[in-house]
Amino acid sequence: EGWMVDVVISTQVFEHVWDEREAISSLAKLLRPSGHLLWTAPFLERFHKAPVDVRRYTNESAIALLQTHGGLCPLLVRRAGNGMLST
Repeated sequence: EGWMVDVVISTQVFEHVWDEREAISSLAKLLRPSGHLLWTAPFLERFHKAPVDVRRYTNESAIALLQTHGGLCPLLVRRAGNGMLST
């Protein structure tokens, strides 16, 4: 099986991931049943290729990804930043 953790942190990474479904599934598998994922991704932000920049997320698309492909239940989803730069 492998080891499991209480917390996984993924911040400002998923806009660079080609296979977001596989990536969120892999992160979810690392979590203990009572574990938490701290996940952030940009919505409005300048293009910043490093090495690729493939997507942006709305609150709705982030929730769908976490629930559908991660089997996770988001506790808090909110916009941060300002009207020009949001996460």
